Amino acid sequence: MIAIDPAHPERRAESVPLPAGEHAAMVASAANRLVYSREHRDTNVWCLPLPGPGQNGDTGAPQPLLDSTFDEHNPDFSADGTKITFTSTRSGTEEIWIANADGSAPTQLTSVGGPNTSNSRWSPDGRTTLFDSRRAGSSDLYLLDVATRGVKQLTDDPSDEYEARWSRDGKWVYYASTRSGRPEVWKIRAAGGPAVQVTRHGGVAAYESVDERWLYYSKDMSRPTSVWRVSVDGGEETKVLDGLSYSFNFAVAAKGIYLLAARGAESSATIEFFDFATRQNRVLYALDRPLWFGFALAPGERAILFSKIDSAGSDLMLVENLR
Repeated sequence: MIAIDPAHPERRAESVPLPAGEHAAMVASAANRLVYSREHRDTNVWCLPLPGPGQNGDTGAPQPLLDSTFDEHNPDFSADGTKITFTSTRSGTEEIWIANADGSAPTQLTSVGGPNTSNSRWSPDGRTTLFDSRRAGSSDLYLLDVATRGVKQLTDDPSDEYEARWSRDGKWVYYASTRSGRPEVWKIRAAGGPAVQVTRHGGVAAYESVDERWLYYSKDMSRPTSVWRVSVDGGEETKVLDGLSYSFNFAVAAKGIYLLAARGAESSATIEFFDFATRQNRVLYALDRPLWFGFALAPGERAILFSKIDSAGSDLMLVENLR
């Protein structure tokens, strides 16, 4: 609820973070009563075993890896495969957490206490995680030292910066920025410095190829969207595939791209492998429930982590004596 002061229209209304699970889908008020719809959702991270790099064998049965009665999503493996970072709302707000690769010993890493703290990504040396947060208003990128829990702000711009990924050598960070009006892929040195624009026709969530020559990225925030590629130095932008469920729900390997695809209803999403050589998609697994946000490929292509909605519903809530 915002008090409007006509004498000072320039005053900015600050957003208020909602408790975990509070999502006002519909609001109605009369006299001193307020009615709204509170949605409740349980999303969890699941692990799908893979047969090996680009192999045609069957996958194993997916198993829940990170679960609670709140949201778990956006997982990422450390380079050595022993740790996982992920986003969870189990502490009341969206924060970055860490766990062992088998899901054990989950521990909270950040305590921002505000909205939209997510998208953690491990540095190649395993010492730092990269994430985005709206802790200061617009979305910016932050670096977190895993050992000390110290946080350093990497970007500070009125536009939104989000969905960042490391270069293979750890020297650069690729990310989406809205500073040109629409999301485009930019890059900045991990040590800080001036930002450099890479794409010119739209781009989000860029992954560097194994040979460090190409950037594969999603075209936009549409659902579904498409995957494109461009040289790491910029240049011609070409489409690679369609049907990506969400901008960061894919991972680039040596022989192809693993992705969480949505070619119809979200309830019929599939995990697929796009082969660079044949340019064909192979379905690895069909989800039994609606997809959610997050996709991670284990080192050695041993497994895929993905998030899905295991249960959801809504309740009508009444607030009385509203003033």
